[in-house]
Amino acid sequence: DIVLAAVEQDAWSLEFAEEELTADATIVKAAVLGTDVAAFEHAHESLRKDRDFVYSLVQSDGMALAQADEALLSDLKLMLEALKNDPLVLEYALPEQRADREVVSTAVAGNGAALEFADERLRNDREIVLLAVQNCGSALHVAGSHLMSDREIVLTAVSQDGWALSAADEVLKADPDVVMAAVKNIPAAMAHAADVLKEDRNFVLRA
Repeated sequence: DIVLAAVEQDAWSLEFAEEELTADATIVKAAVLGTDVAAFEHAHESLRKDRDFVYSLVQSDGMALAQADEALLSDLKLMLEALKNDPLVLEYALPEQRADREVVSTAVAGNGAALEFADERLRNDREIVLLAVQNCGSALHVAGSHLMSDREIVLTAVSQDGWALSAADEVLKADPDVVMAAVKNIPAAMAHAADVLKEDRNFVLRA
């Protein structure tokens, strides 16, 4: 009970617990889900290799998978469950998973910022990028360069995050509709508009 109370207050106390306690599922779960999931690295190897136990953790905090035994990273079902709870777990996915359309779609649908960790081929995939910028306009910065000139993608991105205008193609920085959408989201985004618009008094007054 003393140890349980301790890890509930400070997960990192697990690092100094006796080995048999680091193999106690109740104590480890209280530490990991109670205060700091990163403390899972100090759990006994048997728990970090236990698929069912790890699955129970990622259902609440996907990042627990990052501290589990490496062999579990290849478990597609486990990875998908983890991504639903923390899309940024994609950073720890195996190369083949970061190139897997279902895996990356699941991640960016939850948090477009996860696009950063996707395989280059999928960062150049129009459908994937459009999905990402719908909830994280700044994901445009890591998309394939040719998609930075895609009007629909850029318009979606700047509507979600005006600063995404800085990543847009120069032609679109001179597009009144694109710039207006960015400025409506973040007025200061006008700084990234083309000079032709910044010098257009009527446009500036409308913005």
